[in-house]
Amino acid sequence: MNFKKIKRLIAVFVAFAVFAGLLFAVPAGAQAADYEFKPENVKSYTIGSEAKVTFTDQKEYMHTYWYKFTVAVPGIYEVKLNTVKIDHSGNGKKVKVFDDQGNDLLYLNKSSGEKSEVVLLMAGEYYFYISNTTGAYSDGTGSCRITRVYADEAYQDFEETYSDSKTRNDTIATATKIGVGSYHGLVAQTEHGNNRLDYYRINTTSAATITVKQTLYYNTLYAIPKIYDASGEVLYTLGARETNEKTLDPGIYYISIDGGSSNSSGKIAGYELTVKGAGVIDESHVHTLEAHEAIEPTCTETGMKAYWYCTECGKYFSDEMGNKEVTRDSLTVKALGHDWGEWTQTKAPTTTTAGEKQRVCKRNSTHVQTKAVSKLKQVTGITVPSGYSITVGVKCTKKITGYTVKPADAANKSVTFTSWDTSIATVNSKGVVTGVKVGETKVTIKAKDGSGKKVVVPVTVSKPVVGYRSYVQKFGWQNWEWEGAISGTKGLGCRVEAMQIKVANTTGSIRYKAYVQREGWQDWKKAGETMGTKGQNKRIEAIRIELTGDSLKEYGVYYRTYVQHVGWLSWTKDGNPSGTSGFGDRVEAVQIKICRKVPKWSKYETLPPQLGERAYIKRSDWEH
Repeated sequence: MNFKKIKRLIAVFVAFAVFAGLLFAVPAGAQAADYEFKPENVKSYTIGSEAKVTFTDQKEYMHTYWYKFTVAVPGIYEVKLNTVKIDHSGNGKKVKVFDDQGNDLLYLNKSSGEKSEVVLLMAGEYYFYISNTTGAYSDGTGSCRITRVYADEAYQDFEETYSDSKTRNDTIATATKIGVGSYHGLVAQTEHGNNRLDYYRINTTSAATITVKQTLYYNTLYAIPKIYDASGEVLYTLGARETNEKTLDPGIYYISIDGGSSNSSGKIAGYELTVKGAGVIDESHVHTLEAHEAIEPTCTETGMKAYWYCTECGKYFSDEMGNKEVTRDSLTVKALGHDWGEWTQTKAPTTTTAGEKQRVCKRNSTHVQTKAVSKLKQVTGITVPSGYSITVGVKCTKKITGYTVKPADAANKSVTFTSWDTSIATVNSKGVVTGVKVGETKVTIKAKDGSGKKVVVPVTVSKPVVGYRSYVQKFGWQNWEWEGAISGTKGLGCRVEAMQIKVANTTGSIRYKAYVQREGWQDWKKAGETMGTKGQNKRIEAIRIELTGDSLKEYGVYYRTYVQHVGWLSWTKDGNPSGTSGFGDRVEAVQIKICRKVPKWSKYETLPPQLGERAYIKRSDWEH
């Protein structure tokens, strides 16, 4: 039987397999597009080491998984046909293969025992499903799977490669001299049962490594590697159908790839022989070497190490003897890249034009990188909270803090402050408002960057005011009262035992003292301190109050007391006593207010109360 007959038998096998029955039948005329293949079920399997089956879609249908796969071949082959080996071991396993139009091409039915099928498929996309008679199914990774994709150079070139007339390297005498690299070939059982072998010779001056792996199995022929010494004696017999690696000492060796001694014909095995080692001499070729000096890399250009190049075979070497072969990529030195300095501003930005900055490479000053600097942002607005205003006393100060300049990253957020009426209030460059006289005005806050954005803050300068509270029998401390309000009680017969007094809207202060039961006049107390007593059940019988400080020279403090058995006494002012002494009568309530000594009768000023002689009544001159 010649090898053309083998081709014809394979073709008959494929034709016989196409359109065989399915256990789970696909509807007539079904196309690939009829099934929703979901991308989340995409699978990709690398089968063997030199071929790949890519599963791109998957769909479960009647307990059956359908897969879409692409037949691919390794890059060392340039072929049109591919051989696919499908294992479907396990009782009852079914495999069905469809083309990309849904036409069924092959049906494989496993009944018992181990079973594998080898089929020829053109390179392209196919669908297949796997199942068994019990309703179980596999996801493509179990015992029912595609196990290998073979390149079919064997089928295309078998006759030419293994014809009796072709010169063979099947003896040590005709061994092919090789150097570093990978070499591919086929061994076979011919129609006469004769075994075909390939022999190779290597010569190495230092340790070398050889690797042999089988790349093709057809009709279970195994490639069996053997290694011989220079005299032809077998040193090593390596395993069949395996990837074998052996390290050899310096010397001359022969390597054979044997297909075995079977008398069957039509068997084929493919192999790959790889030789590595710095000292391996390629005796089949004398190099014509051309020296190349090293090229230093730059910021942007790659460099090269020094090397020697054979103008005959196109190989690269790192030594002038041509013993150390290298790849061009290994000689390439990466570009250094830029070593940039710091950014320097070369053009300042303004609010209307962008600026510019540059940096220079430290390795090459002609390499300059330029970047734009954004225009400066102007103020787009100045805001204050709703209802925001400033209230300050005469000769008192208060800083304006309630404004916000927008945006937050404006280039110049500085502002100016301007008072509308400096006779009422002034304001300095930091926004500190000083009250000049009682009245109302406004302060304008304006951006300094020329944007014209501004906001107005109302300012009120208030007259000084007095606040006070009483410690009352049975009630304790009452709330603070202001400007003429009654502090204490009337008609309840409760004594005032202690008081606290303070002023606001002024830089001045206030002092006061009380005439206390069994004690007489106490020492002066100042703003916020307590006059009288607490917890001793002693009544206040009279009080004195006066203002202190330059800011209150124009003002007087007016006050009167509500006394037991007498009622309200007349108003008095500025340190004069109010109440009684020597009668044992308690003060039950107090009123206090601040007024100008010479009022101007504006809306900010009130008429002082009328003074009278019955402001203070004493029985004796016993006073302290």
